[in-house]
Amino acid sequence: MLRVTGLCCGMALGAFSGISTEVVPSESISPFLIRTWRVGDGLPFGQVGDIIQRRNGFIWVATLNGAARFDGIRFQPFNVVNSPNLPDNRIRSLHEDARDILWMGHDTGHVSFRVDNDFFTAPLPPGWPGLPIIDFIETEEGVLWAVNEAGGVLRVGVEGTAAFEESVSDVRKTSAAPSRSGGEWVVRRMKLIRLEGDEEVESLGEVPWKTTQKIHLLELSNGSVAIGTTFGGLFIIDRDGSFEQLQRRTGLSANQVLSLFEDNEQTLWVGTTDALNAVRTKRHTGIETGEWRFQTLRSIAPRRAGGIWAGTRKGQVFSVDMGSVCELTGLEPSGSVRALIEDRTGTLWLNNDNGFLMRIGSDGANAVLPAEGSGDRVWALHEDHAGVLWAGGETGLWRGENDLWRMVCSEADGVSDIQCMASSENGTLWFGMKTGGLAALRDGILTRYGKNEGLPNPHITALYIDPDGGGLWVGTCGNGLLLWKDGVFYPVPMAQNIIGNILQDEKKRFWMVVEEGITVLERNALYGRAREMRAIGTPIIMDANDGLEPSLYVDTGFSTACRSSDGRLWFASGRDLSIVVPSDIQRRTEAVPVVIKDTLVNDEVIRLNTVNAIELEPGVHRMNINYSALSYIAPQRIRFKYRMVGASDEWVNMGTRRIVSYQHLPPGRYRFEVMASNSDGVWNPEPAFLSFSVAAFYWETWWFKTALYMGGFFLIVLISLGVAERINRRRLIRAESLHAVEQERTRIAMDIHDEIGSELTRITLLCNRITSAMRRNDSTNAPRHISEMERVSAKLVQSLDEIVWVVRPINDTLDSLVAYLSKYVGNFLRETEMGCDLDIPMELPTQTVPGPVRHNLFLAIKEALNNITKHAAAKRVVFGVAIQPASIRITISDNGRGIGDLKSERFQRGLENMKRRMKMIGGSFSIRSNSEGGTNVEFLLPRNNKDFE
Repeated sequence: MLRVTGLCCGMALGAFSGISTEVVPSESISPFLIRTWRVGDGLPFGQVGDIIQRRNGFIWVATLNGAARFDGIRFQPFNVVNSPNLPDNRIRSLHEDARDILWMGHDTGHVSFRVDNDFFTAPLPPGWPGLPIIDFIETEEGVLWAVNEAGGVLRVGVEGTAAFEESVSDVRKTSAAPSRSGGEWVVRRMKLIRLEGDEEVESLGEVPWKTTQKIHLLELSNGSVAIGTTFGGLFIIDRDGSFEQLQRRTGLSANQVLSLFEDNEQTLWVGTTDALNAVRTKRHTGIETGEWRFQTLRSIAPRRAGGIWAGTRKGQVFSVDMGSVCELTGLEPSGSVRALIEDRTGTLWLNNDNGFLMRIGSDGANAVLPAEGSGDRVWALHEDHAGVLWAGGETGLWRGENDLWRMVCSEADGVSDIQCMASSENGTLWFGMKTGGLAALRDGILTRYGKNEGLPNPHITALYIDPDGGGLWVGTCGNGLLLWKDGVFYPVPMAQNIIGNILQDEKKRFWMVVEEGITVLERNALYGRAREMRAIGTPIIMDANDGLEPSLYVDTGFSTACRSSDGRLWFASGRDLSIVVPSDIQRRTEAVPVVIKDTLVNDEVIRLNTVNAIELEPGVHRMNINYSALSYIAPQRIRFKYRMVGASDEWVNMGTRRIVSYQHLPPGRYRFEVMASNSDGVWNPEPAFLSFSVAAFYWETWWFKTALYMGGFFLIVLISLGVAERINRRRLIRAESLHAVEQERTRIAMDIHDEIGSELTRITLLCNRITSAMRRNDSTNAPRHISEMERVSAKLVQSLDEIVWVVRPINDTLDSLVAYLSKYVGNFLRETEMGCDLDIPMELPTQTVPGPVRHNLFLAIKEALNNITKHAAAKRVVFGVAIQPASIRITISDNGRGIGDLKSERFQRGLENMKRRMKMIGGSFSIRSNSEGGTNVEFLLPRNNKDFE
């Protein structure tokens, strides 16, 4: 606790003549941080009658509206609605026995317990009064007794209850607390003493309250004693007798305390009449005074005599040390103190909105610079290694030496709104601007650094030259931290985007004011990460969770952080002034326990047994896994990562989320693993896990899939064979077609050679005969030869007509076939003495008849007509065509002498030719004598003949 000493103030400020000092009443801010949860935060009821922490890490609270399990973020209530085995909701006391069974004492005298996530109610013996159960006592042998408010005890167990006793001698009373040093703490005759047996062995003096009241005592792990009272709130009494009182006006939810408990992280839990409170020691010391309580601190700077100077928004200046707070009075109102510095001569410099700079020294307070400088606001003051003072403001850079000030850089040089400065031993002055980027001044030469030089952001808020590393650290508003070294800007990958001030402690750690508070990083790690462009590890963070509010001026360049001569670090945030001893701030290395709270499969809660192994039915469409880390120091800063072994071995960062969802998990065995890091970024070494398996539908089993794959394989084989066969058939058909074309070409060539060639040869011979006769002047046989040439030429034309008709595709129809045959038969018989009748249908169906079929059929009919002409001696011939469903029937009938002996040589050659040709096209040939005389020749051609395709 700070005590103001006027003598100290007078000694410290005696060098300032003409400036009076006034001792300002001050007090230290409570060293404890209080966090409160009420009904609106999830607490079932305001009155918290008991608090415990189970071995798995969960905090449990007892209220008159049921119990609740708390993980630092969310309360999970248990009452008669969701746990119908509970006798009622009015729970007064809690206890976890040696077998990890949770026991609950009810306001109605009932006792219930929880085993494997199920609640049960212990049967009560006859005569047990319905008085509230206020406590449980467990003996070394494991016997558990429930104690009611009248002192009666009841032996309880999961096997049942035994008879009760009216009282027991070792009932623990809330007005006594066991001590780790032995014995117990009690309050007797308004004194806090420790007894061993009936002997007083230690006394902490009189208690801080005057009236007799019901109290709750608890010895804390650091040896202090916490006492909850009925009217005065909470007292924490140290072993030297000093104490701190926490009550409603200092942040405790209420002045009546109902329960106390200290968890394994040394957090003190306090149950009051309207809330649950968590009390823990801050990592810093705070100072406040009545004078600046209603205004903000704008700038602070170290004092050479120890402590700091502090300037406020209203122009007040204070000298602050752990033992005193003194205000400099007699200063003219100057508006906001935006910058101040004590130089090596002990002179204090600060800005004055009315006169630019004020100098406070042995000759009092004096305005510096002429009147034309009035109105310029100074944002930064700096003293370099040579003792030269520099002032950076809105309109440029000023240099002060031997009480003479001159502007060395102005807006004409691109210098304005200077926010921060730093100097190196080689005489280089670095300064950062609000919009002008970074600049360096050495030997009168100004060098500016902007986007073209690799600076990503022109708004500079902090500068620090590392004397050991030789680098310049640059804080920006928007791009975080940069390292300038060897002419290159290296960005430091970190979560914060605004760096307000940079300090270094004796352990070479960097302390930076950032948007959420203060971050602490190892200097060597920063160098490595900046050069390698690798993300830094999780830094130590001090923020609102530690009772440290974010700086209001983190983006302005105000000097709201400094290091005093004794190595302490000072931070101004709004109206608060915080002091940190760097050696006291160490990374929390304790791993936080991680638990898997519950699992929902297809929106149904799955019970987790003690071995964390579950078997799921087929069809897991959606699976939600809720997990938590049971640390209550700064639960909002705990980060998680998980993986699902069996689906992926890669860890997935979840940030602060405490639930993961999976969609459509296939059958198989899985192991869900989750890890957490504490508030300072230390990960627990082993993950919490949940092993489970997902059963398969029959169509998801290996044998079904194997059969399906084999069936599919064979189906593919069959299809492939079918396709191959079809391809081969097409190839065969194509080959046959090519062969048929080749045959047709050969036939045409043969026809041309046989018929046309022979006829042309005959014409040639006749021409030779006529030529020879004319040479002999013998014209006797010339007319006969010329007539013969005419006949041969006509026959030649007929042969060409037949060939053209056969090869033209346009004639590949039944209609063309019948028309041509009818015409040919008529023309053929017209040259003989036989008459010709045609028996042809008026309409013919659409039917394709390819060239080879037409050709062979034509030659067969031609052969039949030749036979009739040579052998039949007929007078009339009938040519008929009949279309039947499955065939085409063509007949040639005559009224001649008949066929006679079919075995005679004169018939055999012609018949064989006709049979052979019809067989070639899939047809048949027959010949017979008519009963009335004559011969009937029949050609039968199937309509579904493959040759028609």
